Formats: sequence, C-alpha cells, structure tokens
Amino acid sequence: MLCLLITGFVSMGVWATNLPVVPPEMFNEGASFHGVQILQPAIATDSTGNIYVVWAGVKKLMGKRRQTHIYLSKSVDDGQTFQPPIQVNDSDGTAAVGWQLGPQIAVDANDRVYVSYGDFRGHRPEIYLTTSTDGGNTFSPSTPVTNGKLKIHEILHAMGVSGDGKIYISWLDKSDVPESDHHAHHAIHVFVARSIDSGKHFDAPINLTAVQKNPVCECCRVSLVVDEAGNVFVAYRNNRNNIRDIYLSASRDEGENWSEPIRVGFGKWQVFRCPADAPVLAADRNGRIHLAWKDARKGTNHVYYNSASTGDLAFRPETERRVSRDTIRFGNSPKAKYGEGGHPAVAIDQTGRVTLAWEVSANATDIHTAVLSADGFSSEKRVNDDDGAFHQAYPVLASYEDKVYAVWADDRFKQHRAYFAVLNP
Repeated sequence: MLCLLITGFVSMGVWATNLPVVPPEMFNEGASFHGVQILQPAIATDSTGNIYVVWAGVKKLMGKRRQTHIYLSKSVDDGQTFQPPIQVNDSDGTAAVGWQLGPQIAVDANDRVYVSYGDFRGHRPEIYLTTSTDGGNTFSPSTPVTNGKLKIHEILHAMGVSGDGKIYISWLDKSDVPESDHHAHHAIHVFVARSIDSGKHFDAPINLTAVQKNPVCECCRVSLVVDEAGNVFVAYRNNRNNIRDIYLSASRDEGENWSEPIRVGFGKWQVFRCPADAPVLAADRNGRIHLAWKDARKGTNHVYYNSASTGDLAFRPETERRVSRDTIRFGNSPKAKYGEGGHPAVAIDQTGRVTLAWEVSANATDIHTAVLSADGFSSEKRVNDDDGAFHQAYPVLASYEDKVYAVWADDRFKQHRAYFAVLNP
C-alpha cells in the first residue's frame, strides 16, 4: 500500500480562484435569497461544456418551521459566471435537506438534464426525479421513484444515467422487513430502480443486499456510476460487527440482474457508530472503475483510493493508496491544528487523469485536492481561497474534456453558500 506520510506541518498553496454560484447581492435584505442557506450542492456537465450546479436552499420561517426547495444554476462560459438560479422541485417547500440528503444531477448523451431529490410532501418520504430537455431552462413535473414505499426518513440516494438515457437510482431503505423490525439497523438494505423511458416510470426496486447476512451501514449514502458500455455499479459501506468496509454490486445487462456484493475496501475499520461518510465511484473510458472512501484503520480519518478493471472488479488490498496526509497547516491562523480527511469526491477527465477532492478538518474545514499520475498522487493543494478560518464541506467534482470542476458548501459569509472552482485552469 502506498502511504503518503508527512511529519510536522506542511504549508498549503491555493489551487484555484473561487466563485460563488449565486451572486452575493442575491442574499442582501429584500433580495430573492435573503436568509437562504445553500446546502449539499452537486455538479454535472453536458456535451458542449455547459456546467450545471444543483443545490438545496433552506429558509427558516417562524418558530421551527423551514422551507426547502431545490435550485439549479447554469454556466455557459466555463464557470466564469452563473445564470440566476431556477427552482426545479414542484413541491411546497418540503424538499429533503441534510449533509448527505442533497439533490443529485446527471446529464445523458443527448444533453437531457436529470435531477433527483428527496421530498416529504404529504409528510411521507419519497425520492423524486425531474427532467429538462432544454438545457436546464425548464423542468418536467416530478416523478416519484419509490412510489410511497420508502420507510426511512434519511433519504440517502445516488443517481446515474447511461448514454442512451436509462436512469438508475439507488438508495437505503427498510422496505423488505416486517413492520415490527423497522427500527433495527440490521434491517437496512441497498435498493436500485431503473427507468427506460427518461424518468416517466420506474421499474420495481431490486434489493442488492438481500442475499448478505451483514447489515448495511445505516447512514452512509450509496454511490452509483454507469460506464460507457452501460455497466452499472453501486458501492456502499457495510457493517459487519461494526467493521465498516466498502462493498460493490454490478449489473452487466442494464440493470436486469445484479451481482452478489463483493468487498472492495479492505481497511477493517471498526467503528461503533455510523461514520456518515459515503464512498464515491467514477468510471473512465479505458475500462476501469475508481473508488475513494474515508477510513480510520490506523486511528485517524484518511481518504483512500483504489481502482480495478470493470471486467473483473479485482480490487486488491495491495493497490489501495492513502491520499490524505497526516498533518496539515491551514491558512495563517495561529490556532491552526491537525487535519483529517473525509467526504471524498473523484472525477476522471477525457485524458484519463484521476482527480480527488475531500474535506480536511481542523478548527475549520478546508477542501483539498490531489491528482494521480504514474508516480502516485501529487502533493495535495487547498481549493478554497479564504483565509482558512471558515468551514467548507462536501465537495463534488465533474469534468469536461481536460478540465475538472469542483463545487462545495462554504460559510465564509457566516451563511452557507455554494462555491465553484476550476481545479486545473
């Protein structure tokens, strides 16, 4: 295993200039987003390089009430500017929100834009999908994915779309257990549903973990990716006697049948509560699948990486690489302390270059990134360009041609907003 170990503090340069996705003036008193918190942004690109950022906007009302909608912002100039946001959900402020509950976005080969999100309309948890056929200018009425059968209120889901527009959505649920067993963590399973008509209807869900005796980690979101050949892969964190390693299931026939889950993370990390940190997948054009995840096998949270052929999925312990470092200095703050890695993101550009981003936590939280080459991962760099005293969270990556884009939640204005950066301008 390759371990990047550094003793002492390491000063960190900034990788790229940051851009707020929503202009600051839109948060001024009397403006449309005054008092709105932006949480859990996600990002995708289309075939012409347009960039789409989707996010949950939360506004507190009287008492404990709040209103949550899903918004989309679009850039047509390589992220130099973003158009004013539009609302994409069609519910009355009941969209789901939380640090792993945010919306997902994908674009197919015909540049149809898909957004999935959790919602509690009618006081029932549900996953919905909405579609745009005009470049994100307008969206269709939302279609329910789980048809009122979702049992848990943490709507942890992932979405992927094939080139020809087949949509796959995976999530955690307890639907296959008796009513009397709904409060037991061991009842949680990983489900996936498919749509072959651009999201108008979804097939009955398939339980990917019904055959395994070990429970699924109860609050770590799943990850889903579709490669260029139409193979579909779902990764999740397992929970075998509180050992929370990563497992993967695959479909080679467009979601008709799924393999028995296999272990693809080998840290044997034992933790007695859910780490609330999801694995992430990406597929390249050369028949490899890439995996990143958080692991504290040696007592400190770090980001690990591995890859395998999509043909044999032969992930091996000896090819795991630890990406994040031991000790990092953050900004110029005299209170800067040690950092830990988590919530990774991964993207592959058209050259096959692998880019990772992740959170590094200390007194504040930064976003760091590193690039894989034949010699291993590069020295990590800080993405956020503030003074290091604020909190950045949950990076997500997307690529177009040879560029990689990052988006994350950021509270440098004492209010969470979405920020964007080109990682290799």
